Amino acid sequence: MNFRKITAAVMASALMACASSALTSSADYFYFKVLKGDINGDTEVDIEDFVLVNNHIKGIKAIPSSRLAAADVNWDGRVDVTDLQLISYDINGIRPIRSGDVLDNGYVSTKDVKAILNHINGVKALSNSRLKRADVNRDNVVDIEDVALIQNYITK
Repeated sequence: MNFRKITAAVMASALMACASSALTSSADYFYFKVLKGDINGDTEVDIEDFVLVNNHIKGIKAIPSSRLAAADVNWDGRVDVTDLQLISYDINGIRPIRSGDVLDNGYVSTKDVKAILNHINGVKALSNSRLKRADVNRDNVVDIEDVALIQNYITK
């Protein structure tokens, strides 16, 4: 295992330890989770994540319940062949996963929710690339449904 992977694994472990608890910043609560598609928590969507989902679908080895939400790439409440295909597309550069990481900082957080709400309320428009990441339910509209999906993902 190279230094980069070891560092990523340590960082991912620290992030996961914090993900279940709220971090406070003044009066606001800040919640975050790893990206959709990053099942092993190493901060990358890669072949290792593909293998984990493939083995889960085939019944070879189940993904731990704490990681199932990250494996549900298309936000439909199931881990299935569609999620596996989307991970494959991301790995091969065909189509990046629309993860809810609107701000493109490597995780999904309440800051992403705030950016979407600011867009919806006309405070600050999202760029095209951010709009794609904000439309998590893929209905071609960034709206309160996307906010609810992201909010549910990061707080559970």
